[in-house]
Amino acid sequence: MDPNIPQFDGDMENKNLRDFIKRTKKFVMYRSMRQATDAEKIDYFSCSLKDGGPAETWFEDLPAAEKDTWTHLLDAFDVRWPVTRRAAKNQEEQQEELGKIRITEEELGRKVRVNGREVHAHIAWADKIQRAANAIPDSNNLLVKTTRDNSPKSLKALVPASHKTWAMYCDAVRAINIDNLRERIEKEKSNRD
Repeated sequence: MDPNIPQFDGDMENKNLRDFIKRTKKFVMYRSMRQATDAEKIDYFSCSLKDGGPAETWFEDLPAAEKDTWTHLLDAFDVRWPVTRRAAKNQEEQQEELGKIRITEEELGRKVRVNGREVHAHIAWADKIQRAANAIPDSNNLLVKTTRDNSPKSLKALVPASHKTWAMYCDAVRAINIDNLRERIEKEKSNRD
C-alpha cells in the first residue's frame, strides 16, 4: 500500500489539517493489521512531518511520556491541533439551501461532470436536491411541490405533480428520457419565440 501522505508542516492555515492525521491513522491501521508496533507507528508519524516545520519542532519538543505510545501521541496531537467543529445548519438554513439548488432551462439536456463521470444535468440536479432534502429532513415532503414549481417548464411538463415524495419526484426526474427532454426543450424555445 502506498500511503501517499504529504508531509505536514503544522501550518494552521492548512485547510487539510485534520486530513493529515486521518491519512496517517489509515496507514497505521493498515500496518496494524500486519502487527506494526507503537514504535513503528510513531516513527512513521515523525517521518511524515515536514523537515524544520512547526509540527516537527512540536514533535521534537514533545515530552517523551506524550509520545511513548501511539495513543499518547494521538492525544497530544489533538491537544495541539484540536478539531474545529463546523457550525451545524438549522432546518431553516437547510431549507434555504435546498431552495437555492436550481437547474435552468438552458442546463437541461446538457451533460455535466460529477465525480469524474459525465451525467445529464437533470440527473445530477435530482441527486443533489435529494441529498439536500434528506439532510433537512423534509419527512412530510412539504418542499417537493415548491421545488417542482420552481423547476424549468420543460422539466415540469415531463414530471407530473403526482410525485409527492422526494424519492418519487427525484426518481421521476432521473427517469426522463433524454430524447423526450430535448424535444420538450425545443417546444419551450419555440413557445418563447
